[in-house]
Amino acid sequence: MELKYRLAASDMDGTLLDDECNISEENLSAIRAAEAAGMVFTIATGRALCALDRYLSVLGISAPIITYNGAMIVRPDGEILYRRDMSEEAALRVWRDGVAADTTMILWSQNRLYSNKDNDIVRRYRAMSPAPYRLIGDGAEDIPYLAREGVTKILYCDTPERIEELRLLKADSASYGVTCFKSKPVYLENVDSGVSKGAVLLRFCELLGIDRGESVAFGDEANDIDMLRAAGLGVAMANATEPVRSVSDAVTLSNRESGVGAMLRYLIGDGPKPAGR
Repeated sequence: MELKYRLAASDMDGTLLDDECNISEENLSAIRAAEAAGMVFTIATGRALCALDRYLSVLGISAPIITYNGAMIVRPDGEILYRRDMSEEAALRVWRDGVAADTTMILWSQNRLYSNKDNDIVRRYRAMSPAPYRLIGDGAEDIPYLAREGVTKILYCDTPERIEELRLLKADSASYGVTCFKSKPVYLENVDSGVSKGAVLLRFCELLGIDRGESVAFGDEANDIDMLRAAGLGVAMANATEPVRSVSDAVTLSNRESGVGAMLRYLIGDGPKPAGR
């Protein structure tokens, strides 16, 4: 069977991973079957490479990986193929706005992690992302230097209600070169305005010499919408938010039902078309 889709890119949390943040045996088996059929499989995540070790060891991915919600394409061995940081001015503005709002911030620079506060949300985040870390308080001494070196992204971390307030306050972020979006109800991410999973999927296709129309993408949250639109086939999970489902070309089973694997099986002719609800 000649494959219509040569590349599959999947979000992780709420998509490839189940509710316990594990990759099911059904998903893993289907990924290996798709790769054996000639499909390239990769992940497109907001996480940094250091937060993916246990998943990469299970998946055995040899293809490059999309990290930081599209700000970086990196090989599993750490070689960076593409990177887009925030401008110095934008990084300073986002950080200063966060200080003024008295919200918790997590900043990534050079694959290193920094925060302004030491609290439960930072400790939980660090447990998922075992990168070199430093607490920098209001950042008065450190942020100008980090902004010059290159800031990949800054997260505001707060209650869902507070995050929504902050999102509305950042409505003009595009005017100073920043894209702002919720990746989880408690995370508001700030990245360069040229960064998105959709834009990086196109760059990824160029790197591999694959036509955009030969790509399939899986997602469940707002930060996946551009990727689903950019792919030849955009697949929403049954548990996806309504905006994601509304822009998708197809809906598969939920992340709890190994929806990624079910759709991959269908695309390689090894299973029925999954009927997402």
